[in-house]
Amino acid sequence: MIEIFLIFFLYLIFCFTIFTPINIFNTSNENFKSLDIASFNLAININILLFLSLLSYSLNEIQKFLIIYYTLIFIFLYFKNFKKFFDKQISYFPIFIIFFIISVSVANNLKLGWDAKFFYYIKSLYFFEGRILTDLVEFKAYHFHPHLGSYLWAFFWNLSFIDHEYFGRLFYVFIFSFSIFYIIPQKKNKILLIFYLSIILAIFFDYKFFSGNQEILIFSYLMIISKYFDYFKNNKHILYLLLLITLYLNLIFWTKTEGLVYICIFTLIINLNSNLRYKEKIIFTSIILILILFKLFVYDHYELNLNAQPSYNLDYIKDLKINQILVKIKYIFIWLAYYSLNNIFFITGIFFIIYFNFDKKFYDDNIKFLNIYLLLITSFIFSAYIFRDQEIVDSIRTTMDRLIMTSSGFFVYMILNNINKIISKKLINS
Repeated sequence: MIEIFLIFFLYLIFCFTIFTPINIFNTSNENFKSLDIASFNLAININILLFLSLLSYSLNEIQKFLIIYYTLIFIFLYFKNFKKFFDKQISYFPIFIIFFIISVSVANNLKLGWDAKFFYYIKSLYFFEGRILTDLVEFKAYHFHPHLGSYLWAFFWNLSFIDHEYFGRLFYVFIFSFSIFYIIPQKKNKILLIFYLSIILAIFFDYKFFSGNQEILIFSYLMIISKYFDYFKNNKHILYLLLLITLYLNLIFWTKTEGLVYICIFTLIINLNSNLRYKEKIIFTSIILILILFKLFVYDHYELNLNAQPSYNLDYIKDLKINQILVKIKYIFIWLAYYSLNNIFFITGIFFIIYFNFDKKFYDDNIKFLNIYLLLITSFIFSAYIFRDQEIVDSIRTTMDRLIMTSSGFFVYMILNNINKIISKKLINS
């Protein structure tokens, strides 16, 4: 019973990350609703935690300040319109439903994923026990893994009052629950809303996604980013959209090693966006370069090894023979097809992209973005395994399913949006 209470309590704590520091009712443009502001708040708050994780202060020292700060700012923002805030909480209730269902499953199945057990959990222990980023140099085994996911894990674990590590992982569940609710169309139609939520949970939910591995975070961030790209069609508040995308790309960059790949992919897509002016592209690209250089500086300062994968080395790449590459490509193609067919979002995304390319009335900049994204993410998957100094089948079977799952996050909004158009059209015709 106490664990059920704590799940509810932590949900309320997590909600501070979407309701502050910007009032969700303060939106001056009809194109941006309260949920868009909530997504902005989430990005701001996780980036704040990222910044705090780089300082020489323990979790306990930081949390004391943050608890007071967020309590005061919440009272300041919503005291005068608390009834309106309470009504909005009711409309956000599906987030809690998703969160509660998955959280109960996590609480009843505490097995950690392989990477989580040997890398991310150990890092979270460092922070949980009051250590700081500098201390991670002691963790020689794969210390190059980015630390943000582990810091979030430890931060909210430390707030739970009970020494169960999974309470920290529930923040991953919250981010996923919010991102799913954020991208679902027709939220005012309760029947369709329940239908979408039920379908997504039924076909997607698997405990391994919430076992402490970081892929679920990137998957969730990509879902949110995909909706921002759809807003480009309105050609309004471009700089605001670029800021939001930048904040989430920065989180992806600090969450997993392949975050660098995603940040490069989306930088290219932004620069090919015909809705953006040359000046806006320059500003965005410059900020991305600054973020990359900043991470290089931080890792150099703390003597951490940035993206130093032991499975990749120049000597192995230089010695690769054509016949070796062809054999690897054969296996990659076979297993890519297998894992794609086993991931409903990835294979459905490919189906829609192919269909829209043949039906020109649907072709627009968004389809162009999806084409580029699919091409680049597929190229990355092939390159990752061709140049990896490891037995090819073993390498693929231990990681490719997670790469496919992660990258499919960018397709989910497009899939739901088009399914919603089909359903709405049928309802109108009937």
